[in-house]
Amino acid sequence: ICRLTALAVAAPARGKGVGRALMARVEREARSHACLRIEVTSAEHRAAAHAFYERLGFEERPRRFCLELRA
Repeated sequence: ICRLTALAVAAPARGKGVGRALMARVEREARSHACLRIEVTSAEHRAAAHAFYERLGFEERPRRFCLELRA
């Protein structure tokens, strides 16, 4: 599994193919390491990011479990 935890494109560069190019590179790297899946983390409020990933063929799989470790 390739897990992408952060991807950001500066506002002036959005819509110019930068994010698509970055994701293409991530996919090439994942394939070169024999990964069978790419997982992307994206906050619930980032609707534009979700639409971007869906345009690239990602599908939402919302179930995830987390444990907060506090001091």
